[in-house]
Amino acid sequence: MSKEKEPSSSKKKIKIVVSGATALMIFSAGLSLYHHWDQPAASNPIRLTHSNNDISSVVASSGKRKSQIRLNTDSDQPTPIEQPKERKKQNFSLKNNIDNNVVYIVDLSEPDKNQTVMGLVVDPAKNAPLPEIPKKEVPPILSTIILDREDEIIVPPDIDNENENTGLDLPGEGTTEEGSTGEGNSEIPTNPEEPQTPGDTGEPTTPSNPSTPSNPNNPTDPVPSEPEKPNPGYKTVALIVPESLYTQIKYYTAADDTASLQNAVFYGGQVKKQDEDYAKIIDLIVSSAVKLKDQAVQDPSNGYAYSSLQLINSLQLEDQKIQALQAEIRKELYKQFLNNEIQLYVAKSSPSVSTAEVSASPESGELEPAATAENPEVTKPSTSPQEDKDIVYYVGKYNEITGEKIEKSDFKEADKKLLEGAKKDSEAEENTAEALNKYQMDAQYSPEVSEEAKQQKEELVKKQVKPLEERKPGEYEEIPPETALETLTKLKDSGQYVQVIEQGGSLVSNVDIATVVNDASNLLMQQTDSMEDELDAYTSATKQKKIVTQYQTLAEAPGVPAEYAKASEDRLYQYRLMIEARDTATDDLAKAVILASEAATKEKVISEGARSLLNKLSSDLLAAADGYSLEKEEQAYEILSTRPVINSVYAQKATSRKQAISYSKTANDMWQKQNANGALQYAGESNRLYPERHLNDELLHEISNSLLEKASGRSFQEQLKTYNLLASVPELPNDINQVVITRKEAVDQYIRGKDEQNLEKAVYYLGESWEKEWTKDLAAVLLDTKSKQLFTEANEMRGVDFALAGRYYKTLVNTSGVSDEIKQASKQAMDELKVN
Repeated sequence: MSKEKEPSSSKKKIKIVVSGATALMIFSAGLSLYHHWDQPAASNPIRLTHSNNDISSVVASSGKRKSQIRLNTDSDQPTPIEQPKERKKQNFSLKNNIDNNVVYIVDLSEPDKNQTVMGLVVDPAKNAPLPEIPKKEVPPILSTIILDREDEIIVPPDIDNENENTGLDLPGEGTTEEGSTGEGNSEIPTNPEEPQTPGDTGEPTTPSNPSTPSNPNNPTDPVPSEPEKPNPGYKTVALIVPESLYTQIKYYTAADDTASLQNAVFYGGQVKKQDEDYAKIIDLIVSSAVKLKDQAVQDPSNGYAYSSLQLINSLQLEDQKIQALQAEIRKELYKQFLNNEIQLYVAKSSPSVSTAEVSASPESGELEPAATAENPEVTKPSTSPQEDKDIVYYVGKYNEITGEKIEKSDFKEADKKLLEGAKKDSEAEENTAEALNKYQMDAQYSPEVSEEAKQQKEELVKKQVKPLEERKPGEYEEIPPETALETLTKLKDSGQYVQVIEQGGSLVSNVDIATVVNDASNLLMQQTDSMEDELDAYTSATKQKKIVTQYQTLAEAPGVPAEYAKASEDRLYQYRLMIEARDTATDDLAKAVILASEAATKEKVISEGARSLLNKLSSDLLAAADGYSLEKEEQAYEILSTRPVINSVYAQKATSRKQAISYSKTANDMWQKQNANGALQYAGESNRLYPERHLNDELLHEISNSLLEKASGRSFQEQLKTYNLLASVPELPNDINQVVITRKEAVDQYIRGKDEQNLEKAVYYLGESWEKEWTKDLAAVLLDTKSKQLFTEANEMRGVDFALAGRYYKTLVNTSGVSDEIKQASKQAMDELKVN
């Protein structure tokens, strides 16, 4: 409201500090004068208007203009004062229409309560010229009369502000009330379906706030610097914001709608074991996840199903209930994937299904040319060797995951085609590894062709071992027959087992000599097995030669008991096969792993030396595979994941990587059919299984950019569906992930601030949203309203609870986006209250 500038000669600095009794006398005198001068209007209630800075005018409710009444101790000369042009709803009213003409002051904002007199300024002359009171930096609330602890009435000087509207409107003066959704502002979207959770005013706790990271690429209002050291004599007040992670998650779970439950899982998923209330947070996450999974299963088309399942699946929490939910989701996804693959396989291999039908099938992984009028019959496509192998592999792995029995019909003849393909590959030396790989798959998984596959594989493996050189017996001094028993016994006792066998083998017709030879054979077998079990059995050339010689002697020399001869023959073959694997690794690591695993499989108990070599070869293949072509890489993972003798760590990693590659192919196929949800689900699981490979970066960029572009013009609720879907994708490319997380948090914080009934929390979350460029302008509108409301409440609490008022002021000072005017006034008020 503009004010007439008064002559400088009339200005005087006046400050009245009086006792309670004196104040009462002034109060009574002013009312008497007022009643006397305005007697004709006694029947009309009079409203006293004021801003945060002064009590500026009095307007009759009947609309009749009234002159402004001011208290003037300097002059009794009346001077007309310009009437304000606009009228606002007032908080306070002077009513003189009560019996006996007694005048009361009441607060219209709370008509049902008895209100304390907050301020009164009365002018004894309607038109008296007023001196201008000099400016002084005082918070707006100090323009009212305050009853201090000594019961003195302090009438502070008026603040002569050049601006008509300070912007600090009180409730009822055109501002949005606390808890309002701002429906009058078309720029502020509302969500009537979202429940409003009353603000928690409990004691503040150490925050663990995942919802407030800022985007370094978007410069925003600087975050307030660290608080200054407390001033001596000041009392420190603790804030209730930011909230603890537990309080945040509790808020979202209490809302219980799908979007809020997703937020509970998303933000709660960042909890650490050392965090406060860890167990409680986990319980809230579990209950939310269970509800989300049930909703997704019961209503897959509700718009949240994919993001809910993927969000649960992406959690990295060591909790058995969460892990059980994840296992169910992953099993169901694999089953869905397998069914799609089988349908496609059948469509491509069955004569009853036309190519046109295949091309139109939504589950088809490839689009083939359809039949036309000119060409009514298109040649039916046949399945590729890789597709035959994939079906056998997928069905076999599903059996391992679920423990369900595999039926012959499950393979759709793919196992038989795979066997024929393996035979063809075995004809070319360069395809030996692939032939052995296919034989192994059929041998491991097919109930119908398993035995034939094993036989074919065994024959092909034997061909890989180089022929053994002819054994040459040692040259020894001839033993006389009459001393043979004694000499052979002495040689056995001295450890010359090979010589005993070679010289005594032809004399075993003698029972006593046969016993000596049997003992020597047994001891030699034990000695050789022990040597082969040592770690350097495959690295020491001297030891390798000795092992081969001793096994060969036991297997070929006459007179050795059959049980030792057969066992030695088998061990010799296994040892030579492992040596072959070692030597092959330089040229063909995949083939080397196959040969080593075949050698290890033949041992009842794998020796330490054999186990060590097999582990090394497996580790090397796993490490090298991601540098191969995609076809060779898949082959490596198939080899490592279909042989039980392979170390389980390598086998599981290979299984995950093979599955990730397969899911990546499916994701690309789905995106080609514009199925963004399905594409993201498979791409996300592919990333989780094989994060190092970045198989889906290009695809995820394309899908994400498309979805973000579409979402940008939609309502916040629709935007959140997109953000939640993308935010739940594991290993989302970092540039996309930054955009998604920043926007999601910005919208979440805006909605929280809009719906929050606790003004402190509302201001805090709107301030957090204001810091994000995505919602900065929109949050600023509501933040301005809420911060004014909180500032007004702080002013009103000064005489009631200075600590609470101080907390309100401190919240305003610390919150980004609050106007400088309110921040400065709040800081000054804190100084006057002596609070930090």
